Amino acid sequence: SGNVGMIVADIGDDVSLTLTNVDVNMTVESSGGNAGGIAGSVGKDFQVTSTGSTIAGTVKGQAAAGGYFGTVTGSYTWDRSSTTLADGVSVVGNGGYNGQFAGKLCKARKGDTVFTVKNSGDITLEAKVSGTGTSGGLFGVCEAGTKLEIENALTVQGTVGNNEAAAAGGLLGKIEADFTLNMKSFQNNASVVGTQASGGMFGEISSPFKMTKPSDAEININRAVGGGNGSAGGYAGKVSAGISVPSLTVDAIVSGANAGGILGEATNCCILIEKPSVTGTAQVHGSAAAGGIVGLVSESAVELQ
Repeated sequence: SGNVGMIVADIGDDVSLTLTNVDVNMTVESSGGNAGGIAGSVGKDFQVTSTGSTIAGTVKGQAAAGGYFGTVTGSYTWDRSSTTLADGVSVVGNGGYNGQFAGKLCKARKGDTVFTVKNSGDITLEAKVSGTGTSGGLFGVCEAGTKLEIENALTVQGTVGNNEAAAAGGLLGKIEADFTLNMKSFQNNASVVGTQASGGMFGEISSPFKMTKPSDAEININRAVGGGNGSAGGYAGKVSAGISVPSLTVDAIVSGANAGGILGEATNCCILIEKPSVTGTAQVHGSAAAGGIVGLVSESAVELQ
């Protein structure tokens, strides 16, 4: 019922780990805690050095599950030019938060919490995330007060969520309050499926957040987004907070009860959508409501610019 990992159960702050010619392929499962390819949980400023090592198999966690860690608490830098050893891990959630890197980014008790992803070139992440709960291509959720910095163009491919997942997003399953995202270009080539909320970038947005990117950075959603009996959108499935949606292009099949090319459902909020483009072979199928831009708008104000 505690935390489990293929290498170690828990890792504290300021720890370094060296793996040389380690080959792991197994299934680990926590019936009540966190599960990860390396560890169930990790603290701030962890460093791993890997030579000739691979970690593969399946992690199953109830609270949080991730290909590398169940949870990350505090600042962390993921340098993909040197650390890809657990990219082959499949993630199966059991009601909590699930992500290809980690299920949950948690705020440290003291100081800022900044998770940085960088590489020597563009980044491609193969997602293999399924099961119940909230799933994301990178994280299931980033806790309130955390910051995510993506320093290179990022493409997510593979599969995020399934017909058992509650919410699923190509990048993040859910947005919490006081979250900051700084990024370059983003492209979703992953199939994203959630029964309540699914989006090419975010599953559910229930709190305002800050997002910055260069003016020439593109957001492209190119793969099917399915919401089952819930809400599905090229950008986000469900939105119930005031946000600005940056310019993006959706060339995907979006389907759900409430389906929209950009947003599946907007409830009790004010939303600005900048230069939306739903184009090419894009299709929107909604069993209850369907819109080229937004599927269902309820007690909200939507402005297109």
